[in-house]
Amino acid sequence: MRKINHLIMNTGEVLHYENNLESASGFREVFGKIDWQVKTWQNIPVSDRTEMGCLIGKEYKAYRAVLYLKEAERIPLLTTIGVVDVDAVNTETVEIMWDLVTDIYSPLCNVSVIPGIPAASAVYGKYPETPFICDVLYPYMRYLAPDVLEWNRGFTKYLGIEMLKELSQEEEDMDMKPDQQHL
Repeated sequence: MRKINHLIMNTGEVLHYENNLESASGFREVFGKIDWQVKTWQNIPVSDRTEMGCLIGKEYKAYRAVLYLKEAERIPLLTTIGVVDVDAVNTETVEIMWDLVTDIYSPLCNVSVIPGIPAASAVYGKYPETPFICDVLYPYMRYLAPDVLEWNRGFTKYLGIEMLKELSQEEEDMDMKPDQQHL
């Protein structure tokens, strides 16, 4: 897997990571609760105040996760998606995932974009080079959960890296010769 592109739609920031980064120790316990075999929405506690809902599409080499504030009616704080590689899936899947985040982001853009910084979709146009992680932060997060702002970027970064590694692992296992798979 190539370098991972990480976009934050609200600011237009584009970060790049090596694909061999290890998870931050603070998130390992959370990521250990992910059931990679489940094909339905999973809810996983992240902190005292938050939980993550996620859906892993192994056949599509993509995932979607939403970080919720547990209080009240599970208020969404951010949505993050990731796609392994446009070569590993059909272009339609990448376009669907990109449309998902731009559809979430578009209504928010008037209140959450920092003036003078173009939205990531304006920088990239259609969608970024895969593999990618893309985050959309809901603007009320800074008021309802300012503490989450301190760790959300690290969370989505390491969640994305873990998800993309796991989703690309199957592909690598299939590329191995049959006698190498059991080593």
